[in-house]
Amino acid sequence: MFITELIKKSNAMDNQNNNRIYSLDSSALINLEVYYPQKLFPKLWEKLAEEIKKGRLYVIDKVYGELQEKDDIVGAWLKEMRSDVRRTFPNSLMPKVYDIIRTFPKLIDINNPKEQADPYLVAYAESCGSIIVTSENRIDNANDPKRKKDKVPNVCEHYGVEYINNISRRSVNEFALRLFDELGFEELG
Repeated sequence: MFITELIKKSNAMDNQNNNRIYSLDSSALINLEVYYPQKLFPKLWEKLAEEIKKGRLYVIDKVYGELQEKDDIVGAWLKEMRSDVRRTFPNSLMPKVYDIIRTFPKLIDINNPKEQADPYLVAYAESCGSIIVTSENRIDNANDPKRKKDKVPNVCEHYGVEYINNISRRSVNEFALRLFDELGFEELG
């Protein structure tokens, strides 16, 4: 389906949440680039940039760092946004990060020496009431000790943080419709 057709369908969606703020996970931005490449959908990325400048979309500095390490199109795009897109994680939220890691120890890879953004992402979103946009799927067996990794949606549900998942093409389209509608996007084609 073409984006303009999707946008037309979004007119039926509820438009009462125009003041919502979204915290973007690195996986969400990477997925958007996969399904809606900047070269093919420049208006979409221009609109996202506008919403970033308005403060409706952001990444915390930990997510920004993860994307800069990849040195790809998304990282370069974020670098252009500079301070508009990036919010600094306050040290005052470190107790919440430690609580998240204690409660969900498999949210991070203890063998990875690099800083991992997920617990910071959830702590920050909880503190300011923003909605996390992630490409991770919720896992049903979250209490299974044999699970390999904890997922952001499970952590969000535990802490009462709203999230949007955009993992599949269908989900990306649903995410895009919801986000486009809430941000007031009209024409992207």
